[in-house]
This record gives sequence, C-alpha cells and structure tokens, in this order.
Amino acid sequence: MIVANQPKSYLYANNLDGELQSAYGKKHNTSTAHLKVVGDIRSCIDQDQGVILMLLDISAAFDTVDYDILAG
Repeated sequence: MIVANQPKSYLYANNLDGELQSAYGKKHNTSTAHLKVVGDIRSCIDQDQGVILMLLDISAAFDTVDYDILAG
C-alpha cells in the first residue's frame, strides 16, 4: 500500500488530482465515472446536440510488457 499511497499523497498535496478523475479519488469509482458520462450524454441529447462516444480498451497493453526486464 505504501507504493499506492505515495502517488496519491503527492497528487493531493499538490492539488493535481483532477476534479473529474475517477481512479483513486476519494469517494469516486467506476460508478461515478459512468454516471458522469451518461449524464453528459443525456444532457447533449436533451439540447439536441450530437454525441460521439469513443472508448479505448488498453487492457491488453500490459500483455506486451517484458516482466523479466523489469525484475532484472
């Protein structure tokens, strides 16, 4: 947990945590991110504005990491 807490402490201390940042934020999780996106989409639709949602799945990005080099 020390490794995870150090970056969070730095971000909070230097006010670098974004208002809309959902990961690692206090009282934020994927549900709050989902609600924000859905709310924004609904707002645009209500105002007759176009909506484009682009999603990027980078879950496989870590499959290319050579862990032997990192451990080395």
